[in-house]
Amino acid sequence: MLKKIIRKFSFLRSKKLLAVVLTAAVLAGGAGWYCHDRFGSAAPAEPAQGLVIADSTIDWWGNSSTSDSQHTAGTKIPGYETLYASHETGLLKTNLINPPDNACYFQYELSLDSSGTILSASGLLPPGKALADSVITDIPDPGTYNVCLAVNTYSMDGSFQPMNGARIKAVLVVI
Repeated sequence: MLKKIIRKFSFLRSKKLLAVVLTAAVLAGGAGWYCHDRFGSAAPAEPAQGLVIADSTIDWWGNSSTSDSQHTAGTKIPGYETLYASHETGLLKTNLINPPDNACYFQYELSLDSSGTILSASGLLPPGKALADSVITDIPDPGTYNVCLAVNTYSMDGSFQPMNGARIKAVLVVI
């Protein structure tokens, strides 16, 4: 009788052990799947929607007129009243910047107010950088134009997720 009881308990013990091992394997597999899905692989992410980091940038640590200069937190958006460009070269003579304290990429998009025609779009601009030799690809004839300078912001965590941005009303003077 004692042998039957011992066999019964050892059989139950091996079932419990098997259940514990299977549960641990399922949990480990689920944790691995979650971590891979959440954090991705070690390969760098490709920017979404054809976005690329701007390559013609310069370091910028100067002062700027920001629309939220009274606040210490949040994204700093520079203010631009007038932009100047050369009709011959299309070169924008105004530095477009991303202040160093920001925690996001900037992408600038310049368009005419009257028609919405996009004149130029930049690559992604890291914090503390300014666009050097920014060229307006669709330069209008010499004159003064009301324009909208869109500041599109993107996360820096590798996902390049769009964040809040801004639209700045300005004047473009083409010389």
